[in-house]
Amino acid sequence: MSINNFFDNLSNKSFDYYTKKDTDYEKDGKIYCGICHKVKVQTLYLQNMAFPAVSPCDCELKKDEEKQRNLKEQENFIKYLSNREICFESFKDKKNEMYNKTFENSDDDKHLDYCKKWAEDFNENYKSTDSLLLYGDIGVGKSHQATCIANAVLLKNFTVKMTDFAEIEKNQGDIGKRKEYYNSLNDYDLLIIDDLGVERNSEYMQEIVFYVINKRINSNKPFIITTNLEITYILNCDDIGKKRIYDRLIGACEPLEFRGKSKRFANRIKNKQ
Repeated sequence: MSINNFFDNLSNKSFDYYTKKDTDYEKDGKIYCGICHKVKVQTLYLQNMAFPAVSPCDCELKKDEEKQRNLKEQENFIKYLSNREICFESFKDKKNEMYNKTFENSDDDKHLDYCKKWAEDFNENYKSTDSLLLYGDIGVGKSHQATCIANAVLLKNFTVKMTDFAEIEKNQGDIGKRKEYYNSLNDYDLLIIDDLGVERNSEYMQEIVFYVINKRINSNKPFIITTNLEITYILNCDDIGKKRIYDRLIGACEPLEFRGKSKRFANRIKNKQ
């Protein structure tokens, strides 16, 4: 029986999911793939009735695996774009700039390798005690490195939120919704809070700062804080309200000191030349 007759005889059977290829061949009443030579169609008998049994060959399995892999990659990329949009939504006018901050286009810095390794190793087992405190002079790259970490972690399909306490205060909503909002900050795999210390200096604001940091530490999830505050001030602050905030940070974070001339100022001079 030729391969064409085989298909003619099964024309009324339900095997539309089998695609005939020119390389397929018939042997011993079965149809084989002409490339991997695995059986693709054979006749099975049940109570003297013939049924076509169709099974994918190795070539089709590989093609299906590639299709599923491509679909998964597309799904992950769409998820990544959504996560990235949410991560930097607090920086509406700087989104594109934030998206482009990566370790690959960073200036040399003594903490570059450390921050890059921290991001590369980031996984679901990171805890609050793996957190970072980036402190030091204004404009020397603390926020830049934090943003590079955010982008690297986002590429691994983790969720990240980068914000500051002024934005948190603005978005917390009415009293009845604040608990829900604060809880939502701990839904992210990584929370980055920029510029600790520039928020309004009031007891009310201190309560917000302490509540957010304390709740994040209690959730046992990692976070990153950037600040222009000096480490000596953080360690020796005698303001009770601030001291309890800094004590929580010191207990959870690895401190990384940033020093040098302002990179923002240097870049501005360079662009004018």
